[in-house]
Amino acid sequence: MNGMNAGNQGLTIGGGPNRPSRPNSEVTLLERPCDTAHSCLSMPGARTRLMGIPPVERIPMLIGPMPRKPRQSGFSLIELMIVVAIGLIILGFAIPNYITARRNYRIAGDARNMKSELLLAKMRAAARFTRTRVRFNTVARSFQTEIWNRDTDVWDLIVVGSPTTLSVGVNYGFGTMTAPPINPEDGSATQTTLEMPPICKVGAADLPGAGADIPNTTCIVFNSRGYPVDDGGTINGQRAIYVTDGNAVEGATLSVTGIARIWRGDASDATYWIKR
Repeated sequence: MNGMNAGNQGLTIGGGPNRPSRPNSEVTLLERPCDTAHSCLSMPGARTRLMGIPPVERIPMLIGPMPRKPRQSGFSLIELMIVVAIGLIILGFAIPNYITARRNYRIAGDARNMKSELLLAKMRAAARFTRTRVRFNTVARSFQTEIWNRDTDVWDLIVVGSPTTLSVGVNYGFGTMTAPPINPEDGSATQTTLEMPPICKVGAADLPGAGADIPNTTCIVFNSRGYPVDDGGTINGQRAIYVTDGNAVEGATLSVTGIARIWRGDASDATYWIKR
């Protein structure tokens, strides 16, 4: 009994003579009095303490408001309307410039194509030692090269790459221009009078420039040496073809030697041409 009392005194809350007293909240499970060894071992955490393993301490759960996610706000209706208004203003400046640039590219491309066709017809005339011509159809808005067949006395169509059609909105004519282009080298006029080429002829025996007229056409003819000529075969250095889109005029002129040049005129000035 004395030993048991001594053992129980070692397990009292107040502590023994060799250890300081601690508050009741810090008393471990083994320091609590127990009736039997089984009851002591059945207490939570007692087995781990007897084995030298510290018990798992419980972490108190913090109860409080859950953290909120950052608010993701979009654009307001006023902000969207401001952006749309700015975009419409930019389009208001860009669209007219785009339309003007596209129109200029179209008519300039047609002028270059006509010049290329004239030079090609000139080379074919010299290569085949016969007459050739470029026929422009004012209704179909197209042009093509034809070669005079000496054996059959007819104009044969060169089907390679023909016919070529003008761009949308481009037609034959010189619009409001009233004076022909002026050569910057010597100040001479490319034509005595601003005019389109003469009407095309069907042709007759040994006479390429004879026969009936072909309606809605104009022709520029080259002789066998590649010089531009009239229906009678006389060299004529005042042949030219013009196209217009209602705002600008582009033209291709031929000199006596068959040199082709491209010109551009503007509706704002009826006599001013720019050599391209």
